[in-house]
Amino acid sequence: MKKKIGAALALSGAIVLAGALPAVAGQYPAPSPSAVVSDSTVAPGEAFTFTASGFAPGETVTISFSLVGGPQAAGGGRGGANLSVPGILSAAPAPLSVVADAKGVATATIVLNEPGTYLITAVGATSGHTATARVVVVGSAEVAQVSDQGQTGGQALAQTGADPALIGWSIAGVGAVAAGAAVTIVARRRSAARQ
Repeated sequence: MKKKIGAALALSGAIVLAGALPAVAGQYPAPSPSAVVSDSTVAPGEAFTFTASGFAPGETVTISFSLVGGPQAAGGGRGGANLSVPGILSAAPAPLSVVADAKGVATATIVLNEPGTYLITAVGATSGHTATARVVVVGSAEVAQVSDQGQTGGQALAQTGADPALIGWSIAGVGAVAAGAAVTIVARRRSAARQ
């Protein structure tokens, strides 16, 4: 009887461990084009990083800027609302080109000195993929400038770690295998002692 229980526990542990393996080895679809900024609200002259992914490796990516909202004043209104700043707006900065890295990620360090809400658009020259992100520049107005430093040095971070559920089931499986092994050893020793 004890041998059957031990065998059942060992079998259940093996099934749990075998069931967890396909979750780690699964193929995932290619990511769709996306873009992010390191900080969505910046002060004039403050550098931030624009990162767009989903392009072909080595593809030239054009990054353009559109001023989509008037200048914003820091602080101000009720409920955290921003106040418009009167004045004349200058045009958005000129587009720049960067080259996507081996993983299809294009990165640019950008400095905007003119207040307002900007839509930053990255367009792949060969793939035609488009990715956008918004950034708000709050504060006083100065001349806008763009820097493309680090345009090809940005590497996407590797996906690391494991699913917490996978870890839990793996521990449960190891525990079941260990319990099955312990029961089997005890049953064999008792059987040998009786003979």
